[in-house]
Amino acid sequence: MLNKLDNLLAQMTEVNVHLSNLKVKYDKIDKIEQITLAKNDSDVLMKENLNLLTKQSMELKTEVIANNLMVEHHENMFTKLIIPMFEDIFSFITMQNCDSKGRKNT
Repeated sequence: MLNKLDNLLAQMTEVNVHLSNLKVKYDKIDKIEQITLAKNDSDVLMKENLNLLTKQSMELKTEVIANNLMVEHHENMFTKLIIPMFEDIFSFITMQNCDSKGRKNT
């Protein structure tokens, strides 16, 4: 009877060791699942941020194009309006500084 109890105790110890090994494996699997879930959440967040950056980049490109057109428009206005206006003003001032014979007044 004592032998049977020893055998039973030995088998229970083996079962206990086997259950401990299974628990360790389960804990590892649980950690891997947690890491996978965290990675998936991080991937979703990364995709959202990437989409946001892409959208902002496109908006920035359109703003840059609009600003370039505005600068070009102002350059054209400056060369077509301001420069001829200054030429007229300077020629008028030059005529005012000359007497009737074309000599400069000093």
